[in-house]
Order: sequence, then C-alpha cells, then structure tokens
Amino acid sequence: MRNGRRPGLAPELGEWYGSTRMISATPFVPVLLVEDDAVHGLHLTEAVQRVPGGSVSAWLKSAAELRAYVPSSDAAAPAVVLVDLGLPDDDGVRLVAEVRERWPEAYVLVVSVLTDERSVVDAIRNGACGYVVKDGDTAAVSRAIQNVLLGQNPISPGIARYLMRFALSAGVPSAHVAPLSDDGSSPLTPRECEILQKIGEGLSYIETAEALGVTRSTVESHIRNLYRKLEAHSKTQALVRARERGLL
Repeated sequence: MRNGRRPGLAPELGEWYGSTRMISATPFVPVLLVEDDAVHGLHLTEAVQRVPGGSVSAWLKSAAELRAYVPSSDAAAPAVVLVDLGLPDDDGVRLVAEVRERWPEAYVLVVSVLTDERSVVDAIRNGACGYVVKDGDTAAVSRAIQNVLLGQNPISPGIARYLMRFALSAGVPSAHVAPLSDDGSSPLTPRECEILQKIGEGLSYIETAEALGVTRSTVESHIRNLYRKLEAHSKTQALVRARERGLL
C-alpha cells in the first residue's frame, strides 16, 4: 500500500488522466456521498458521473446513515468520500476523522458552503485531502475528485488564500507550540524538511526531484516518512502541522 491509499489506484488513474494514449479499461472509482441537501446531492452525483470510472456507491444524508453504512463488498469500499460539513445531526468536521479511521485508504474531499477559518483548518487537520466550496459548479467538483485520485490537494481559490495566510503566520515558531520530539529536536531530517519546503512552494514530486538531484521514488519515500512522523494524510495537512511546530 502506498501512502495509506488503495494499491495501484493512483498510478492507474495517473495513466488514464495523464496520458493521451488509450488504455484497455477505465478504472472503477466508487465514491461515497455524505450530503443532506437534495439539490446539492444531485450536483455531486453529476460530478461523480463525469469522472472516468466514477460511480456513486451510496448517497448518505446524515451522520447516522454514514455510521450505519456497510459497503456491499470490499471492492465497493469508497475510493473517495465527499463530505458536507453542515449535516443536520452532527459536526461534519468530526466525521472527516471518522471516515479516515474507518476507511484509511479513501480520499476525503470536503464539499461545503462553510468557509470559516476554523472549519477549513480543522477539516484538514482531521485528514481531508481537499476542500471545495459548494457553489453548484459540478465541473469543479469533478476536477477535484480526479485531482485527489492523482495525489493532489484541490483547494478552492478563496480557501487557498486563507491557508496561505495561515501557513505564513504559523511559520514563526510560537513559545507555546511544542516540538514533536521529546528531546526538543525536529522529528524530520534535513532532507525531509527540504522536500516539504519544495512541496509547499508548489513543486510537484517530479519537479522536486529535479531540483534536488534525486529520483522521484526517493522523494516519494521521504514524503511517506514525513507523513508518518507528522501523522498527516495530505500535503496540505503536513505543511500546516510542520509550520505550526516551527519545523519549516
């Protein structure tokens, strides 16, 4: 398993989305919807249908339905979970963490009208790999789903601007923020910090490898290690946690 994700899924999709040559079969991408609004649910369903191989495995309209849901088979376990934070019976931010714990291989993408700073940061801290503002743009949601399957972290522009401000302000070590290691040292190696910094500057894995004179597999190995050390599930989450602790 790679980066805690379903084996082979992202590479296969990378071949499908990133190459102009034909492949024999479209990958199967089961998507779980957690959305209480009927109109927005239909928009999300249309967005999923635009994804090659995308299929809505279930449309759940409350936290209670999500907790009771059991996939029909292992193959039907969600590859992507679209979560609305404004559910009627519980806090959607808490559900992000529950989904990550229940299906650690799944990508959790928040699609919500909530854009307040606390919701955004807490959702990412809990394991969301992307955050898209709910505005009825099915094409944007479809692109976001495809991007998370390729290992990217889609963020709506307004949310990205806030996260940039947050990351910059958190980049200055604070006296009350404790380092992750007991002895006060950084848990990341200098190379891991260097790679995380490059990723934070917007470089892809390939671009980072070229900039540092290493192979892509070396970069990916360092990324896996720093995810584990920071207990992060996405690049955005790793950057936020590292900067909160003054590691970058």
